[in-house]
Amino acid sequence: MNYVAGLPYTLGFALGYWATNIAGIVLMVAGGRLALSGRAGRKDLLVGIAASTLYTIVAVGLLDLLFG
Repeated sequence: MNYVAGLPYTLGFALGYWATNIAGIVLMVAGGRLALSGRAGRKDLLVGIAASTLYTIVAVGLLDLLFG
C-alpha cells in the first residue's frame, strides 16, 4: 500500500523534474542568443546571479522547513 500512496508523489516529482529541465533548456537558448548578440550587459549578469542565488536560498529554506 505504501508504494501506491507514493506513486502520485513519484509521478509528480518526475513530471516536475522534466518540466524544469525543459524550462532550463529554453532559458539557456534564450540567454545564449542574448549573450551572442552582444546586448547582454553586466547588469543582466548580476540580475541573473542574484535571482539564481535567491531561488537557491528559498529552495534550501523550504527543504529545511519541510524535512529539517
